[in-house]
Amino acid sequence: MAASWSSTHDVKVLALLKNDLIPYIGARKLAGLTAPELLTHARQVEARGATETACRALKAAGAVFRHGVQRGYCTSDPTRDLKGAIQLSIPEHRAAVTDPLKPGELLRAIDATPIKARPPPVRPWRWRRWCSCALASCAKPRGPNSTWTALPVPCRPRA
Repeated sequence: MAASWSSTHDVKVLALLKNDLIPYIGARKLAGLTAPELLTHARQVEARGATETACRALKAAGAVFRHGVQRGYCTSDPTRDLKGAIQLSIPEHRAAVTDPLKPGELLRAIDATPIKARPPPVRPWRWRRWCSCALASCAKPRGPNSTWTALPVPCRPRA
């Protein structure tokens, strides 16, 4: 493909063309393809739930058509009329802990949650890191070698 593409990008674009464009277009000439036909093919890709792939397929088709115009295989790029025809979904922003001091607070809050209130995958976790409490009765190991591990028993104060 393009000389400036990395080998992995080249493989991805070729796979996109082979899987999502060539099966619909076949061996037809570039000059014979129209914007409505390309949009129909992109909608078929979109219908299987691959909206971003449909957009990428149209972009790849546009690159092929631009190359075709430069080489004289077709007179125009029909994909330029399809810009915005397939809408990408708006990304959902999720909560994240961005303050470097906050993960400890979050993990202490999780540890303080009653075992039955925790989701099943989290129930067996035992506190093993970021414990900054100075309680002598705390059984939570502290130190540079302590880590989170999944243990079958919850953390409990020392007797």
